[in-house]
Amino acid sequence: MKVAQHLLVIGTLAFVPLQIAEAQASPHWQTRKWASWDFYTENDLYIPSDPSDQFYTNGLRFSWFRNPLVKPNPDWVENFLDWWCGGALCPDTRPDIGYGHAIGQNFYTPTDITVPQLLADDRPYAAWLYYSFLGVVRNDTHAEADKTRPVQNLFELQVGIVGKEALGEFFQREWHEIIDSKTPRGWDNQVGFEPGVNLLYLWRKRIGNGTIDFVPHWGASLGNIMTYANAGATVRLGRNISDFPALTIPMSVAGRGIDKPERWEYYVFAGVDGRGVARNIFLDGNTFKDSHSVDKESFVSDVKLGASVRYKAFQLSYTWVRRSKEFTPPQAFPDGDHEFGSLDLSYRIWPPP
Repeated sequence: MKVAQHLLVIGTLAFVPLQIAEAQASPHWQTRKWASWDFYTENDLYIPSDPSDQFYTNGLRFSWFRNPLVKPNPDWVENFLDWWCGGALCPDTRPDIGYGHAIGQNFYTPTDITVPQLLADDRPYAAWLYYSFLGVVRNDTHAEADKTRPVQNLFELQVGIVGKEALGEFFQREWHEIIDSKTPRGWDNQVGFEPGVNLLYLWRKRIGNGTIDFVPHWGASLGNIMTYANAGATVRLGRNISDFPALTIPMSVAGRGIDKPERWEYYVFAGVDGRGVARNIFLDGNTFKDSHSVDKESFVSDVKLGASVRYKAFQLSYTWVRRSKEFTPPQAFPDGDHEFGSLDLSYRIWPPP
């Protein structure tokens, strides 16, 4: 198992520079097939004031995205997104259509990971390993588009597995051995094996300029993993702001509008998101068999603060997230709120001077 996992990690790391080198070798940035690559890592370790291992404790995700200016897309991509745009949700100007892929893993643990017995009143152990197909419809890659109010329609189809096969225990044990942290001992009590399918949608509109902007959003998720509806907004203040804000997992979609931005970009931001949750397998437990579960909250909110800096094609963003309680917590942890940090390192093709 360890040999297979090391080969998987090595293969993924080797894939990134090869794809970037291919993009850089192309003589015309408008014709490069692949346009952007994003690596996300989320962990409560990234909160200096509370580096605990509990609740949502780790997320990893790598995505790569096709250049929306390169035509044609596969027919089935065009047909689906053209059908979607038959409604009133797409941009007013003629949109560009792009697509991409992602692989990711999230895992969740209770308050005390050193106890091997089942903690019946605490959050279940759970892991989610998945592949995603990504789609985007956006209007900010055309010269004739209204650049002051670009619109995005983001789609994600996730297919994956929950359970020990999702390798949550393996990655947490290996990582904790590297950093000399507590050994997790309760993974035998995790949510059991279940295939998962989730369809996510997010609409965003950017209102403002290169110094300050306001980005409202709304969306939904439907599937046996997560079913919810959400809405919120982000405000940014900075210099040469040229694209939509970075997202956090689960829906971190690459695909920058590739009109020519300035060489340097930096900004700070604040945002909120609220979700009405109908299903969360990581709290509700397995769909078709008994497993550890707890009583979840029907409404969950996130407050976000962060900063981002970009130089040419490379961008680094950090987001601090405070999440309201997702379930009725154990008596020793009455608040139930949780904090974690999100780091996003991205590379996107850079228009030549």
